[in-house]
Amino acid sequence: MIFPLIPSLCFLAVLLPLPTLAQEGVEARDLGLIVNQLDAIAGLADRSKLTASAAGESRYRFDYGQLAQDLQRIRQGVNDYLTPSRAQPNELTQLSGSYRANEPAAGTSHEHD
Repeated sequence: MIFPLIPSLCFLAVLLPLPTLAQEGVEARDLGLIVNQLDAIAGLADRSKLTASAAGESRYRFDYGQLAQDLQRIRQGVNDYLTPSRAQPNELTQLSGSYRANEPAAGTSHEHD
C-alpha cells in the first residue's frame, strides 16, 4: 500500500529545496542592488566633495575620505558574502561612523578662527 506513495514522496523531496533556492536568489539580487546603491552613494559623495571644495571654506569639513573607506568596506563585505571563499573567515573591522574631519580642507586658512 505504501509503494504507490513513493513516486509522490520523491517528487515532493525534489521540490522542497526550491523555495530556499528562490529565497537565496532573491537575497542575492537584493544584495546586488545594495552594492549598486553603494556605488551611487559613492558617486554622490564625490560630487558633493567637489561642490564643497568649490564653495570655499567652512568651519567644519565632512570627511569624504572616511566615508569612501567605510562604503568600500561595506561593499567588500557584501561581495565577500555573495562570492564566499573556502579560506578562513576575515577578521571583522568596525566602521568609523565619524565623518567630521579634524582638520580643514587642504589649501584653506583659518586665520579668523
